[in-house]
Amino acid sequence: MNSGILKRAVLLFSITAGLLLLCGPVHGGFAPGSGLAGTPHDFSGISAGGVVTGLCTFCHTPHKAIEGLVYQNHTLATVTFHWCGKTETQYGTPFPVIPFTYQGPSKICLGCHSGTLAVGNINMFNGRSWTGSSTLDSRLGGGAATPDGCIHHPHSDHPTAFPYPYQGVVSSYNGVTNNASVISDLNPDPTASGIRLFREEAGNIVAGPAIGRAGIECSSCHDPHNGPTVGGSGFIRGQGSLCQKCHKSIF
Repeated sequence: MNSGILKRAVLLFSITAGLLLLCGPVHGGFAPGSGLAGTPHDFSGISAGGVVTGLCTFCHTPHKAIEGLVYQNHTLATVTFHWCGKTETQYGTPFPVIPFTYQGPSKICLGCHSGTLAVGNINMFNGRSWTGSSTLDSRLGGGAATPDGCIHHPHSDHPTAFPYPYQGVVSSYNGVTNNASVISDLNPDPTASGIRLFREEAGNIVAGPAIGRAGIECSSCHDPHNGPTVGGSGFIRGQGSLCQKCHKSIF
């Protein structure tokens, strides 16, 4: 097994700067905000059936996508994710579960960063499927959950697919409602500091907050494409302390 390639599997499940799940990326020196090439999410250059993978292959495909919204190519986990041994936050908000039917972006992140599927387990490349035991590159792996979906990694404490009390109003999101006591500790509008919030619309998760139904996802704090708003090596959005973009106090 090529340990250098194994280390390219980066775990971006955590939402706080100190809780990044990094599995020793080989592209540690990439410039924040410079785009996808050369980052830990760049899996280009792997030969598969005589054809070399491109920059977008592992996540997206223009044909025969699993889901059409983002032309999803990576196989999605079919388990229901939950946090092992955790029932609620310190403010009393229940920890969420993330079913395989969930429509938010965290489900896509968990396709690679859950430990239930190999990173190379994709739907279509070079005219064939690379799912199941015949993964595109079985040397890429690692994750934060057991195959039954129990998220047990010691760094995976921060919930995602989780309500955020936008503008100081209790939110309901993914079947969970904030405990009102958390409002005093959270900034009413973290989007002003570069955090991305989402909202539920008729069962779908769409970008942009709404009072009473706002939530956070993995991509609230991380930009997997290393876009122009990234200010840190963990695909962190914006500059400065990540935690304090949402939290008024750090414990």
